[in-house]
Amino acid sequence: MNILLTGTRHTVAVDLARDFKSAGNRVFSAETQEKPITSYSNSIEHHYVVPSPRFDEEGFVAALIDICQKEKIDLLYPVLEEILYVSKHKDAILEACPGLSIMADDFDKLVALHNKHTFYETVTKLGIKTPFTQEITSQAQLEEYLDAEPSKKFILKPVYSRYAMGTKVVSAADKPQELDFKDTQWILQDFIPGDLACLYCFAEKGTLKFHIAYHNGFRPRKGGGFEVVNFLEPLEEDEALIVAAKKIIEAYNFSGNISFDFIHAEKSFSDAAVAKSEVHVSEENGVPVDEKNASLAENTSSYSEKKDGLGSYYILECNPRITGGFHILRENNMFELMFGKEPAASKALVKRRYQFLSFANALMFQKYSFGYLRALLTYPDVLFRAGDMRPWYCQLGIIKLAVEDAKRYGITADEAAVYDIAWMG
Repeated sequence: MNILLTGTRHTVAVDLARDFKSAGNRVFSAETQEKPITSYSNSIEHHYVVPSPRFDEEGFVAALIDICQKEKIDLLYPVLEEILYVSKHKDAILEACPGLSIMADDFDKLVALHNKHTFYETVTKLGIKTPFTQEITSQAQLEEYLDAEPSKKFILKPVYSRYAMGTKVVSAADKPQELDFKDTQWILQDFIPGDLACLYCFAEKGTLKFHIAYHNGFRPRKGGGFEVVNFLEPLEEDEALIVAAKKIIEAYNFSGNISFDFIHAEKSFSDAAVAKSEVHVSEENGVPVDEKNASLAENTSSYSEKKDGLGSYYILECNPRITGGFHILRENNMFELMFGKEPAASKALVKRRYQFLSFANALMFQKYSFGYLRALLTYPDVLFRAGDMRPWYCQLGIIKLAVEDAKRYGITADEAAVYDIAWMG
């Protein structure tokens, strides 16, 4: 099989390429960058530079069609947010490339899952516990909500975002100023203290085939927001997370890669909070019907606490694509897991802890503790593999590229890493 990977700037694409090649396939790369990390791997037959899907959507699609036709591609496999652009034009690509398969579900599904507000509406209707979320369309509306609960903290985030970019902890005493409401949609979400838990899944026609629960560290950034800590730790299996994921996957009849973020709350909110808010709730699915009162509720997310089985977990958001948790499963035959006929038993899967971009982690050591140093020295780097070392020792060049792009666009290095492929609605 000839496979074309896009979004090959991500370390996950390196593992995909290695696994797919070891299964007897020929693997090609397509990216907007001349030298994405995966292009250094000897698993790649050839790397193609393509236009930015965000800034030249038509050119991006035309380039993919040309590559698929030239290389007789059997499977087009998007890795990052370019999957939304690929899905949007899936019919045109398939028409131009008979016999091609695309690892991307329908566009409407992906957008609904990626949009943090529509995802909130979906999980609420499904009876899955989630922090109360309100769409914010103006500075005046934001300040009204914050002032209505002066002692309470909230999470403010863009509707379309990734890697916690643009996410802020806000309150009446700490109001953000000069937000862009013209080009960015925002949501305000109840702040629930606790630990982040992630769940990476692979599904086929509404059936969960395999999954991994893991911790991907985020630390509060001084001055607001969050920064990524590049360590991946498998979590002890919690059936509550799996049940929630299955509900969503079945509801959408979803196929492909999909990931969810949860917060494991330090404490559960009591039913008394709901009673005190005077919010009316529909009997059918626990959705608030009085929007004015619901918007000011102390915590409407506890409506479904008794019926969804999530315990002290709250679902936060969804990434309808592959995520770093894939690395934890890299010692398994991932090609067989994805394209084999039978779902895999989670307990039978090999799971390992890892770090990615260990050179960058080493540069950041002075900011953290000796526990951080211990992890740095003991967690294997996902890019390190005997016989295919170039992705590992070329990672500093990838970091340098992100820093240069950040300066060019006047944004952070995290934002620059996906700037030209991000889906912004």
